[in-house]
Amino acid sequence: MKKRLNLICLGVVISILISMSFVFNMFYYGFKAGVDAYEQGKAGVEKLDVTYKLIGTMPTDVITNETTTAINTKDGSSVSILPFISMIGIPNEKAGATDSIFLSLLDWVVTICLIYAIVQFAKMIRNIHRNIIFDWANVKRLRRLGISLILSFCCSTAIIAINNYLVSQVISLKDSSFSISFQLSDPTLLIGFTALLFAEIFAIGLKMKEENDLTI
Repeated sequence: MKKRLNLICLGVVISILISMSFVFNMFYYGFKAGVDAYEQGKAGVEKLDVTYKLIGTMPTDVITNETTTAINTKDGSSVSILPFISMIGIPNEKAGATDSIFLSLLDWVVTICLIYAIVQFAKMIRNIHRNIIFDWANVKRLRRLGISLILSFCCSTAIIAINNYLVSQVISLKDSSFSISFQLSDPTLLIGFTALLFAEIFAIGLKMKEENDLTI
């Protein structure tokens, strides 16, 4: 039974890490871009005066859409790409510093929430391996896990929504509309509410056990 539990726990951890990988990748490439820009500036290389924003889009014309193309290096041909989550550059003079600071804070909140969720999950699994299962400590950890994942989802969705609004003020995309629909497929929200559901099931079971102990 513990082997099956370990496999399930491993699956949950992998799911959370997959959700975190996107955030960490964006953080890494953003940090790398900043370092590269600084080094190019020191070397006297003229840099692009743009700020990149993470946006969500939805193609409005799938048949003739020519919004984005890429080069196929196998034969040199051009292929069409339908973007859903993209990084787009807007001129620095049209990118507010206050917005960038607020969005950076949201990025940090997402990262902290995901790390906190993993810590709570690891502590709960440690208790289960010690045969401490139906315990109020596990209920609290499941609630913290669920709330942190839901908060992470809300913040990451807010980042896309805010960027969509900011970019839409200065850029209009052909054959595409700004949308957060693709972001809503993030499994973090479902995992968060599932954790809260199990927390309440554990809580009901513990209350029933306590009432039975008092009756006896």
